[in-house]
Amino acid sequence: GFDPGFPCRFYLNLPQEGMAAMYGAADLFVSAERRAGWSNTAAEAAACGLPLVCTKSGTGDFAIDGRNAIVIPRRNGSLLRKAVKRIYDEPGLGEAMGRESAEIMKAFTWEKVCDRMERDFRGFLTAAVRAGARIARGEYGTLQSSVWHMLDRLVVSDPNREPRFFASPDFAERNSPV
Repeated sequence: GFDPGFPCRFYLNLPQEGMAAMYGAADLFVSAERRAGWSNTAAEAAACGLPLVCTKSGTGDFAIDGRNAIVIPRRNGSLLRKAVKRIYDEPGLGEAMGRESAEIMKAFTWEKVCDRMERDFRGFLTAAVRAGARIARGEYGTLQSSVWHMLDRLVVSDPNREPRFFASPDFAERNSPV
């Protein structure tokens, strides 16, 4: 059987009303996703104040290595076990990371996420209008180059990191109208 070397409990098909109690009874949350866009369970656990042991997959927006999580580079049982053991062995580490998890997740309320999306879409539309004006003035050689320019101006906001650009930032630097 499976023996991770520490106490653990697995849940399957837990009803919604039992989720907060489950997270509240836990000391930490482990997420070893391979390919995920967003890990709801890890986000829920973080919002409930749990430290995370996870891969980057599905948690990249809210799991910050050394702050609220121990992020391992790949799905690997030995690395997961070492990370879990570290949280149990270092006094206060889990509690401090758990507090940080709850704080970080405050940036992901519906209102805040919608505000960021609206700001990003407005920025994209502004870039599209500027690029359209440049096309009309004949400043872009092809429609393809104008599309790349618009993508380069689309900044994705992330409350925990510097802005990231789609496509290549150097293209935007060479071709930016602003």
